[in-house]
Parts: sequence; structure tokens; C-alpha cells
Amino acid sequence: MTDSAVPRVSRSGTQLAFVKAQLDEFLFGLAVIVGFVGLMEPRHLWGRYSILESALAVLVLSLVAWRYSPRRPRVPLLLPLGGLLLLMAASALWSYASWETVRDVTTYAILALGAWVIVRSARLQTVVLAIVVAGALVLGASTALLLVSPADALFYETSGFQGIYGNRNTLAFVMTLALPAALTVRVSGWLGAIAKFAAATAFLIAIGFTLSKSSWIVAAVVVLSWIGLGLLRRRRAAGILFFGVLALGAALAMANFSRVLLLLGKSDTINGRTGIWTGVLDAIAQRPIVGFGWSRSWPAGSPHSERVSQELAAGHVVFHAHNELLNWLVTLGVLGAVLVLVLYVFAVCAGIRIWWGNQQAVFLWLPITAVAVIARGFSDISETNAQGWFVFMLVLASCAKYLPVDSRIARSRVLLSGRSESAEPGAVPRP
Repeated sequence: MTDSAVPRVSRSGTQLAFVKAQLDEFLFGLAVIVGFVGLMEPRHLWGRYSILESALAVLVLSLVAWRYSPRRPRVPLLLPLGGLLLLMAASALWSYASWETVRDVTTYAILALGAWVIVRSARLQTVVLAIVVAGALVLGASTALLLVSPADALFYETSGFQGIYGNRNTLAFVMTLALPAALTVRVSGWLGAIAKFAAATAFLIAIGFTLSKSSWIVAAVVVLSWIGLGLLRRRRAAGILFFGVLALGAALAMANFSRVLLLLGKSDTINGRTGIWTGVLDAIAQRPIVGFGWSRSWPAGSPHSERVSQELAAGHVVFHAHNELLNWLVTLGVLGAVLVLVLYVFAVCAGIRIWWGNQQAVFLWLPITAVAVIARGFSDISETNAQGWFVFMLVLASCAKYLPVDSRIARSRVLLSGRSESAEPGAVPRP
């Protein structure tokens, strides 16, 4: 072998490693897209597949990519999440429909594992970009359906844009989950900036045309949080003033809540939600510690479902509490609700801590998405929804991975088990 052949072999090996790394990232991104799109069933595919099958597809794709990935850093386990999953599984012992609980907990545990596998080896940019692509696919399919069959793409009661789903709130939820990714994805060049702006604008327009007022508020919270954190980073005084004005505006809105509802075209019962919440609170009082048992939706005939149905004037059957915290309280009691609140605080605080110590805009996706999930939960379910759960798991796993090991949160033995090998003290790995 001549000396000139050595660099040639080395270059070939480097190119092969690069192609393999790109293929790994593609597979990880594909797993995210499959999860984001497949976990929210389009109306025309109802009954064609199950959420469990979608979760298994996500896990298989992520494991295949992970098997051949050269990057396998240690990522700490989030102890409150483990406790929540164990409590969800244990609730099958007292659940009204134990089989549904076992099935749904298995599905959500698989999604949590799949998210952890993806985040362990994939770059955050890959995850965020995949969510933007998935959101664009959903919006593209919904727009195509609107052009071909407007009656199928519009909600029959309000003519709100529902796209490929059976409910306008569903499309709005998908778009609000995709919006933070579009706002924070890293791009290069003016073409990338135009594409980023176009994606974020398209998602906002879609949310607007759903005519879902609660989703308008969530989208506003996401955009205002994105602007406020950006201001806080560049000019701390301006950021503090911005959030102060927002807090004052929120206080005024709460003080004049009935006028705000009138402005939004909502009744004093918030379209029947107050009746649901009254029934849920009565049910919670019956089983305050461990609840009635967790499942993705309330089983028909379950005690808490029946109690809420009795509270409603027309005796309507509902399948969730239309409020995420109340939903956790009625299914897993105070124990479950406390664990979920800990996860909320961790996602927001750890996300801000990670982003604050770095110049990469993509890290802002962590706290902004956490805010979107939490804000959505005030009037509907968010992480109890399979798609919302998957995205929230991606956020939690990413926070555990990228949190600097010398931060106060990372040193907590109550929150995290083990230390991340992905970062030196005071630094985080490449996103």
C-alpha cells in the first residue's frame, strides 16, 4: 500500500460515517413524524389502526436508529415521571375498566420509552425540525381536503376549519404543538428564514380559521412567551417590563372575566365547561387520594363519568374533564396531580435554564412547548392526549439530557437519577 492510498481510505471512512450519521438522524426524525401524525387519528382512518400500534411503530423506528447510532450518551432518568407511570399502572387495581387502563398505560409507557431513546441519540434540531415537517404534512393534507371536499374539512356547527380530523379543536391542538417548533427551529440563510416564517405564519393562520377561541389564547400565550423570553435575553429590563405588562393584562382579564367571555363569544358556563368541572369536583371528593383509575378517556359507565353526566342538564356523556389538572385529580387523585405539577415545573424551569446558558435558539423550544402544553390544559386535555403526551415526553427527556450537570436542578436527587454524560460542567452538548 502506498502512502497516497492512506488518506483515500481515511476519507472514504469519514464519508461513510457521515452518511451513516445522517441516516440515523433521518430515522430518528421519521420516528418523531410518525408519532406526531399517527397518534392523532385522522377522521377517515378511524378504526384502521390503534394508538398502541402507532406507539409501537415509534419505538421500533427509534430502536433501529439507536442500534446503529454512534452517539449513546447517558441520559438521567426523571424520577417523578417514573413514579407517575407506576401510579398509572397500579391504578388498574381499582379502575372501573382495568383492561383499558392496562392497555393505555402500556401505550403511554412505550411512548415515553420511545421519546427517551430518540432524545438520547438524536440532536434536538432533528426533533424540532421533524415536528415542523409533521405539522406541515397535517396542514397540507387538511388544506388539500378543504379544496377537494369543503364539507368534510369544515366543522358543521361553526364552519371552523377541522381539516383531516373530526373536530376543529383537534386540528387547533396539533397546530399549537407544531407552532413552538416553527418559531425556534434553527435555519441558515435567507431562504431558511423565509421558510421558518412561512411555517409559523401558516400554523397561526390555521389556528385562526379553526375558530377555536381557547386555541387562539394558547397560540397567543406561545407567541408572547417566545417574544418575552427573547427580550429578556437581549435586554433584561425590557423583558421584565414586557412580562409585567402581560401579568397586568392577565389580572385585568380575570377581574373582568365575564366581559372577556362575551368578547370571545362564550357563555358564562364557558360552553358548558363549568358544569363539567362542578361534576368533576364532586367526583374528586369521593376518591381524593388515588382517584378512580387512569385511562386515556373515561370509560363509559364509570363512576366519575356518571357523576359528571348527572351534573349536565341534558345528561351528556363526556370522556374527560376539559381541564388537565382536574383530569389527573379525578383519575389519579392528589398523588397523581402532584407528580404532574412537578413535571410541569421541571419542564419550564429546566428548559429556561438550558436555553439561558446557550446561544442556540433551538433550545427555546423546550420551555415554549412546555408552556403550550400547560396552557392548553386549562380548558381541555393536553398530555392526556397521546400526541400531547409524546411531545411532552420529548421535552422532558431533552431537559434531562441538556441540563448542565453543575446546575442546581441537575444535582437534585429527588428529580433525576444518575448524571448525564453528554455535557461537561457548565456546558451542554451540541443540539
